[in-house]
Amino acid sequence: MFAAGANGNVSPIEMIAGTKTKLLDPYGLARDGSGNIHVANYATNFVATFRAGAKGDPRPIRALKGRRTTLEEPIGIAIQ
Repeated sequence: MFAAGANGNVSPIEMIAGTKTKLLDPYGLARDGSGNIHVANYATNFVATFRAGAKGDPRPIRALKGRRTTLEEPIGIAIQ
């Protein structure tokens, strides 16, 4: 997350990163109506969901993964 009005080469004020997140090469990000954060993870073929307000190194609350999902290098995500 960046500060309101941020512009140019600035550091984030909050972020999700670390080994517990299981993220490796995240490409797409979306928020749902409850504020949960959904991340399309390209390198490991899964979509991770984090609780609203998550920061630091949280574990996903859900993960869509596995052969039956037919996910193959997801690069985007949309919430309807």
